[in-house]
Amino acid sequence: LDLATKSLLHHLKTNIIPPMPELISSITVEKFRAFYLRTKERTSSSPSGLHLGHWKAAATSQELSTILVTILNLSILNSHSLDRWSFVLGLLQEKKAGLPYIHRFRTLHIVESDLNLIMRLIWGKELMKWAESHSAINNNQYGGRKGIQAQSVALNKTLTMDIMRYYAEPASIIDNDAQACYDRITIVLLSYSLLRLGMPIHLVRFMLNWLR
Repeated sequence: LDLATKSLLHHLKTNIIPPMPELISSITVEKFRAFYLRTKERTSSSPSGLHLGHWKAAATSQELSTILVTILNLSILNSHSLDRWSFVLGLLQEKKAGLPYIHRFRTLHIVESDLNLIMRLIWGKELMKWAESHSAINNNQYGGRKGIQAQSVALNKTLTMDIMRYYAEPASIIDNDAQACYDRITIVLLSYSLLRLGMPIHLVRFMLNWLR
């Protein structure tokens, strides 16, 4: 292997820090029903034509909810992506109305509603709680964390600069704002990062199969 690859693999090793325990997660009927009963019906979802109203109606039935949850859990456990999950509707929304600059668009991806449930519940909620409870997220990371506001970054920066000015000492500040970072994520490194945070291998494979 070349030197760069050796260096990368060396830093990916987890034998220096004890690995995190594995996250145990599944979709339950209670989680399924709670998610859809509180979701507003006008929420855009499902490029296949399944309206959110269909899912809300199913969530009112214990029997239908059990059947749908069984399908979801079988897909997750077997790392299988349903065919209809491969269709994603991509939208571009102006960040500031009336100014359609090419670099000032917000990209929105509308996926199937049940896939959105899986991603939001396991990746967005349970994995983040798991990582936070095991102190696996760097304190300098502000994005995507519960209880941390964007204003906190500006406040900390202002306080830091005030301290620098008060002590009149040479100092430097480095800002690492990963602009459009979600479009540039390397999937292999993402997989290793998820495993490091305790994500089970079948869930990582499920995500990779869907992305493929």
